[in-house]
Amino acid sequence: MSINKTRKTLLEACGLLLFASLTFGLTNVAMAETKTQKSDAKSGKTIFAQADKNGDRRLSLEEAKTLPASSQPFDKMDTNRDGVISEEEFFAAN
Repeated sequence: MSINKTRKTLLEACGLLLFASLTFGLTNVAMAETKTQKSDAKSGKTIFAQADKNGDRRLSLEEAKTLPASSQPFDKMDTNRDGVISEEEFFAAN
């Protein structure tokens, strides 16, 4: 009986350790993803601000030409067709 009780206690302890390890591991992954997302958003804001030469928080076609290669051409990002790319349009496209 004593050996079975010891085995049961060890199995419960192992299960608890496994649960704790998984919980802490997933928490660390979630925290890392959040930091990456914040970093990506900050990088995007910096890129936008650098391209926005006159500081009006909108990119003209000339300002947009200074951006690194974009996944979409200017006319695709300018969804409301007003001739400029707003911050909202820029982040929606990237």
